[in-house]
Amino acid sequence: MVRCGYALAMKMRPGFLLVCLAGLLGVGGCAKPARKADPAPQHPYRAPHQGTIVVLGRDEFHVEFVRDPQTGTLTAYLFDSTVKIPVRSKSSGFEVVATVGGEKRPLAFTPQPDTARNEAPGDTARFTAQADWLKSTSKFEAELSSIKLLNTTFLRVKFPFPAGNEKH
Repeated sequence: MVRCGYALAMKMRPGFLLVCLAGLLGVGGCAKPARKADPAPQHPYRAPHQGTIVVLGRDEFHVEFVRDPQTGTLTAYLFDSTVKIPVRSKSSGFEVVATVGGEKRPLAFTPQPDTARNEAPGDTARFTAQADWLKSTSKFEAELSSIKLLNTTFLRVKFPFPAGNEKH
C-alpha cells in the first residue's frame, strides 16, 4: 500500500504526488489492465472454387458449395479450418434441404471422387447433387441435415445460399 502524508507530499515534486495518487486509486504499473472479450473471428478466406463458404462448428471445418446453372448441379467441397486442405469423408452422402418460395426441396449429395487426388467412393472430399430447379434458382435458404467429418458429426447447419454462414 502506498502512503503519502501531507507534509511529505508538499516537499516532493508533482510527479511523485501523481505516482502516490495513482497507487491509491489502484492504477499503478503492476496491475494488468482488464482484457476485453475476444471478438468473433474474421475470416479472410477465399473459396477455392469461387463458391459459397459454410462454416461447420466453431470454424473446425468448411464446406464450399458451387452451383452450376447449366447442369443444375450443386457441388460440395469439404475443407479444414483454413479452407485450403481438402478433408476426405467416409460418408456415402448427405442431404441439404433447400427452401425456395416456402417449399422445401431436398438435395441428395453423393460422393464424386477426384481421381486426380487418388480419391475413391467412401474416401472423398467432393460430393454433388443435381436438381433441375437449380438451373434457374440462384438464391435459397438451406439446412445441411447431418455430416460427419473425421470424428465429429455436425447437425442442422443452416445457411443462406449464396451468402453462406461465414461472418465477414
